[in-house]
Amino acid sequence: MTDETLNGEGGDANVSLDGGPGATTSSGAPGGAAGDGGDAAPASSWMKDQLSPANRAALEPKNFADNDALAAAYLNLEKTVGMKGVPLPGEDATPEEMNKFYEAIGRPAEPSEYVFAMPEGVEASQSDLAFQSGMAPVLHKAGLTQAQVAVLNEGWNEMNASAAQAYSERLDQEFTAAETALKKDLGAAYDAKMEAGNLAVRTLGGEELADYLAESGLGRDPRFLKFLVAAGESLSGDGALVDGNTVAGVSTPAQAKAEISRLESDPDFAKVFLDKSHPEYKAAVEKMQRLQALANNAGGS
Repeated sequence: MTDETLNGEGGDANVSLDGGPGATTSSGAPGGAAGDGGDAAPASSWMKDQLSPANRAALEPKNFADNDALAAAYLNLEKTVGMKGVPLPGEDATPEEMNKFYEAIGRPAEPSEYVFAMPEGVEASQSDLAFQSGMAPVLHKAGLTQAQVAVLNEGWNEMNASAAQAYSERLDQEFTAAETALKKDLGAAYDAKMEAGNLAVRTLGGEELADYLAESGLGRDPRFLKFLVAAGESLSGDGALVDGNTVAGVSTPAQAKAEISRLESDPDFAKVFLDKSHPEYKAAVEKMQRLQALANNAGGS
């Protein structure tokens, strides 16, 4: 900072650090007056007792009437200059002046130097990386430091987590309501039709599709539930059986064995299969018998 800037000459700081207009005495009188209307005392008289020779030599030309005038000038300077000694840009500051200010307060040199953190245990996807690279130039243009970006980053992650949780809860409510409505509509045939539909998915789309639908939650989507019913009916006519020896969607011994294995590990099927009092017990037993027959290539085509 040059002497001209301190005097308010030749700079945009508009700060006065002399004993002229802008500085006051302890009594509030303009600089250069001793207050109470008396004659002005030599500016150096109070400095001799309170300042070192070096500081006195530097400040005597400024004509501060007393130490209160010096304090007033300093406070005026502090309002104009940042805590790091960086002049605050004015409203009419040029882009170049703004960039110098941003760099002085710690903005990274390049947008690519910003560091973005993902939530714990979450890896950045391609869409995450694209979003970050797209936002970095905007944050850089706004003059944000890495510390400021870190605060925004944390807030963004928390907001996304809350939104994802709310979305998941809403879907769960919608899917539960859809399942309840479909069960009411289909009555006792619900389980059989769902089973036929799931079998159709595995037969036509494979286990990979079945696993994806289960893991993603799409298998509970109301629209997909209706599709399952239609798909099961399409492959099995009225639900479980195509004819006397074949189960819906199962046409080879290998498929029959796979279906038997699946049913044996299905607690819902086991509950029906082992309960003779269950209304669907007979259908479950007949289904297993036909699967076993097909698996052994007995009666299969």
